[in-house]
Amino acid sequence: MAVKLITEGPPTGHPQQALIEDSRILMTRTQSTLGHIYRQANQSADNLAHLGAEQEQQDIPNKHSLKTPEFS
Repeated sequence: MAVKLITEGPPTGHPQQALIEDSRILMTRTQSTLGHIYRQANQSADNLAHLGAEQEQQDIPNKHSLKTPEFS
């Protein structure tokens, strides 16, 4: 639904029309595209989303507690 609203544009009078139009303008300026990937095709992201939804607020790491990965 969100992808369709952004890619096709909102109907006149939509409660989030300004936000959707701003998103469309920003996407045009940055040459970005949107696409929908079904949950079944992106199981890893779905699993992470479920894990995150089950965590308590204090369990969520902040950017200062995460280490930058080192690549060799």
